[in-house]
Amino acid sequence: MPMRKRHPSKPVLYTESASAISNWGHYAAKFPEHRTDYDFDAISIDSYDRNSAPWSDIADVEFARMERDRFVGGEFVWTGVDYLGEPTPFGDSPVNGRDYAKKDLARSSYFGVFDLLCLPKDRAWLYRSVWNKDAFTLHIVPGHWTFPEKAGASIPVYVYTSADEAELFLNGASLGRRRKNPAATLGGEYYGVMQRYRLMWDDVPYVPGELKAVAYNADGTVAGEETLRTAGEAAAVVLAPEKALLPPDGKEFVFVRIGVADARGTLVPENGRRIYFSVEGPGEIVSVGNSDPRGLESFKDTSSHTLYNGRAGLYIHRTAPGRVVLRASAPGLEDAAAAFD
Repeated sequence: MPMRKRHPSKPVLYTESASAISNWGHYAAKFPEHRTDYDFDAISIDSYDRNSAPWSDIADVEFARMERDRFVGGEFVWTGVDYLGEPTPFGDSPVNGRDYAKKDLARSSYFGVFDLLCLPKDRAWLYRSVWNKDAFTLHIVPGHWTFPEKAGASIPVYVYTSADEAELFLNGASLGRRRKNPAATLGGEYYGVMQRYRLMWDDVPYVPGELKAVAYNADGTVAGEETLRTAGEAAAVVLAPEKALLPPDGKEFVFVRIGVADARGTLVPENGRRIYFSVEGPGEIVSVGNSDPRGLESFKDTSSHTLYNGRAGLYIHRTAPGRVVLRASAPGLEDAAAAFD
C-alpha cells in the first residue's frame, strides 16, 4: 500500500469495504461466473454472494486483504442494511447493454448485509462466521431446499460456518466432508479465495427431501448441524413476533415476521402471495414491507402486503392499555394470530 510506505506511523481504517451485492432469497437459474454476472433475465442479484459492483469486491476478497494487511485497524462494510436509493446495478437503463422499462428497475440498494426489513441475507452469516469468534455459526446456502424447477439438475451448496470442517448429507447419504483451505489467498483465480472462508459442494443433485450440514470441531466432535426440508403446498399463514410483549408506552414497536408454511410447518419460499392484516384492541400497525428492491408497494398501506421470496414483515405498537391481537390471512390458507397482553 503506497500510503503505508509514505506514512508508516499514520493509522489506517478501511471504510466502505466490499460493496458486495445480493438479493435475499434469489438463487439464479444461471450461476454467476464473475462478480458482475448479474441475473439480467430476472432483473435480480444472486444470493450465493458471488457478486459485487464493478468497482468493488466480494466479502471474501476483503477478508483476505484484512488478514494480509494487519496494520489496518479494521473495515466498515458498505453497507450494513439495504436502503432506498443507489439501486446498483438496476437503477438506470440500459444495464450492460440491456434495456429495461422504468417500472422494472429497482428503488433500493442491493448492498446490504441485511435487507430492507433488517433481516439477514445469506451474506450476514458469512460475515458472522468470520468476524464473531465468540459464537458458533452454521448456515446453508441456498437458504431453502424447495426447487421443483431444478428437478434432475445439480446445484451448488455452500456452508458458512465458524468451524473449519463440515459434512453435507442429502436424504441421509453423505456427500462428503469439506475443510477450509488456509492456503487460498489473493492473487490467483478471483473466486479461489472463497475456499478460505466457505465450504463448497459445487454439484449437488437436487432431490426433494432433507439437506443437512454437520459441522465438526477440531477434535472431530460435532459442533452443530442445520437441516433444510423441502416444503409442500402452502397451508397456513405464519406470524413470528420478535417479542412476546407489546411495550406499554406506545413508543416502542415490535417487529413481526410474516410468511406461509406447509402442513408440517416448513416455510414455503414463494413469491407474490398477498397477506391481509387486521388488529383487535388498542394496537396499530405502523408499517409493512418485504425485502424486494424492486417493490413499489407503500410501507404505509398496512391493510395488506405481498410476500417476497417467502417473507414480509411489519411493525406494530400499542395505542392504549389492553389486549392486542394481530391477525393475518390469505385466501385458501389457515389464518394466523399473535396476541399481546
